[in-house]
Amino acid sequence: MTQRFGYYIVRDDEKMDIGRESQPLSEDAWNDFNKYVAVATDVRPFVIDYLSLKDDFEVVSGVTTRIKSEVAQRENPLANIGINHLKTMAMAQGAISNFLSSASAFRDRAKTRLRAAFGKASAEEQRFIDTERAAYDGWFAYRLLYNLRNYGQHHDMPLSLVPVSARRKADGKFAATANLLIDPTEILESDLIQNSFRKKELSKLTEQLELMPMVQQYMQLHGLMLNLIVSIHLPRLVQMQEYEALLLEKTRIPSGAIPMIYEENEKGEIGRFHHFSFDEVLFLRELAGSIQKPDPDPFVNK
Repeated sequence: MTQRFGYYIVRDDEKMDIGRESQPLSEDAWNDFNKYVAVATDVRPFVIDYLSLKDDFEVVSGVTTRIKSEVAQRENPLANIGINHLKTMAMAQGAISNFLSSASAFRDRAKTRLRAAFGKASAEEQRFIDTERAAYDGWFAYRLLYNLRNYGQHHDMPLSLVPVSARRKADGKFAATANLLIDPTEILESDLIQNSFRKKELSKLTEQLELMPMVQQYMQLHGLMLNLIVSIHLPRLVQMQEYEALLLEKTRIPSGAIPMIYEENEKGEIGRFHHFSFDEVLFLRELAGSIQKPDPDPFVNK
């Protein structure tokens, strides 16, 4: 079986133009290819988990907008108020529960992958753990939502209240407001809340807390964890980019073409083929660059 670099281009008539290198891949060239592109495979699971978390964040972020829209469309917001309230609570509880679970899965699986790649108690795993600890120690939002996930998973629903109100506008249509609230006093008695957090912080809070500003900070802090993962793999990502430039120069793959590796039999007939791409590195760079550190936390204990 012979392997060659090549490409294909989908034409306007939906047929394909195929190009192949005249020289087959040597064993050294094949090994180099696998060596330099392997980092994309290694980083990809981290990115998938983060994008899944980001999707759940966007769902949570859109809950109040969805609630307001649904209320505003009712002919009478007070009609079937009990049923509508149940549906509203179910939607909101499900959204925040999924988000908190995704965040926990992102962290746990990240540590598992780092241990598998670099070894148990490696410097890379410890850097991730240190980033987790810095988030927990530095932001009240992280401490609360970290504990709220345990509470919501094993004790009771994480949200306390979803207050909704509506008023009729001059044109006869309804305008609604909605919010997602947490009542600290409701979770004080749970032994699933970390003891020092409960005694030193939750017990001193008497007012209900708005969830969404804390969700925003929680998401940003998980973004910092992704950026750490990128930085751990950065030397290999740079090598992959350098390899990409050399490969594209050597193979002269046309702009817009899909790079391929073709497998040929003894007669030169194409059997299996494998497409590959370097666009994940560009996407990862853009994703990491879009992540912002949250503002300093006014709740931090001095």
